Amino acid sequence: MWECDLRLTFTIAGPFLSRSSESGAYGIDAVPLVDAKRRPLLPGSHVRGRIREALLGDHDGKTPGLWQLAAAFPPDGVEWLGPAANRDEVDASTGLRRFGWHFGDFVAEKETATSSRLTRVKLDEKSGAVKSGAMQVIQPAIPPGESAEFTGEVTVSSHDAASLKEAIRWLIAGAKCVPSLGSFRNVGFGRVVSATGEIVSVRNWSGSGGATLLAPPNVSGSSPGHIRTPRALSSSPVVASGRRLLVVRMHEPFCVGGRRRDRNRVESLRFLPGAVLKGAVAHLLQTIHGLDHRRDLTQALVQGRWERLCRHFSDVRFCAAFPTLDTRNVRPLATPQSLFKMPNDGTARD
Repeated sequence: MWECDLRLTFTIAGPFLSRSSESGAYGIDAVPLVDAKRRPLLPGSHVRGRIREALLGDHDGKTPGLWQLAAAFPPDGVEWLGPAANRDEVDASTGLRRFGWHFGDFVAEKETATSSRLTRVKLDEKSGAVKSGAMQVIQPAIPPGESAEFTGEVTVSSHDAASLKEAIRWLIAGAKCVPSLGSFRNVGFGRVVSATGEIVSVRNWSGSGGATLLAPPNVSGSSPGHIRTPRALSSSPVVASGRRLLVVRMHEPFCVGGRRRDRNRVESLRFLPGAVLKGAVAHLLQTIHGLDHRRDLTQALVQGRWERLCRHFSDVRFCAAFPTLDTRNVRPLATPQSLFKMPNDGTARD
């Protein structure tokens, strides 16, 4: 299996707003989505959907996509983009929606504008006057007359080098054909000025070895960037006989399990269950060897370095991973919910 990390950069002209679900200050109806550093943020799922529309066309079929216009539909195109899904029809019981292009969030370097305000009104169809009470106050992330660059990374995977180059080429071409991003696009918000792609790293996951770092392929429309050297696969310290310490560092925000507070709001767990870690490792092993994800990994005839691990994978136990701020690679203890602090000496009792 081949993997490539591609850095996409969109230059977006103001006004721009990626609407947040949070409530803003008094009198503001729409506030921008920002990260922890108050920088404007564009969800990767939104960018993936807009690139899908640029390549496949809209859902109604009225506007053709780039593949229809070029009459060159790749055989793995739907697998790259994943199935189309209306957010109002998504059911949590339908399971995962697989796709080959994994989009991270896109972030701007400048902080969001806090003093800029825009207003929208609604006209009465009969009288042509402003409808009473139909005014919307918007706080744009980028005010009119300014622009900002939104940068994010996309991980592209394929089974061979030729299809990897083809996937990168179509991904960059689709990004260049996206006309606008964000909210309120129908009234001139979020116009895309330019889109560029830069290859960060290329990895080859062979069946007989680990991840081999390769030079970026020569793809039209992209430029090679800084090559990141991955850590050795055997760098995890052994805690005891038959045990190995696993340290998980998240590159992007994640949501695991939890309760569904609302139709579009899910409260994530504060730890990673062992079943989630085991499933992620199993999915990666199946992808490396080109296996069907519905097939039992222990029954697959895998050869090479991962043969013993795949054959005895059902015997491997993954414990839950708890968050910690310590850098000594010490597994934190889960605090019991019945823990009580004594008022006299301050000791904790269960």
